[in-house]
Amino acid sequence: MTTHETTQPSEPPTFAEIREILAEVGRKNREIAALMAENEARAYLKSDGAVTTYAERRGLFVIRATASSASILNTADFEPKVFA
Repeated sequence: MTTHETTQPSEPPTFAEIREILAEVGRKNREIAALMAENEARAYLKSDGAVTTYAERRGLFVIRATASSASILNTADFEPKVFA
């Protein structure tokens, strides 16, 4: 007969901890969006819908890079900003 070692699961995060994590994610997304707006374009590795929407409203292309290609995520009625 073999014995199995059991591990106790860690305590799940509290609601306050989850709220703090989500607030930090929101702050980081706003920082990314602000940098994108200040510098006219920025690359980033992760995004959520809010950052994508913000960038598009600023007239910036939203491009998703994949392993071997990329795709433009902007909506059909998107109008890019003209830089002179």
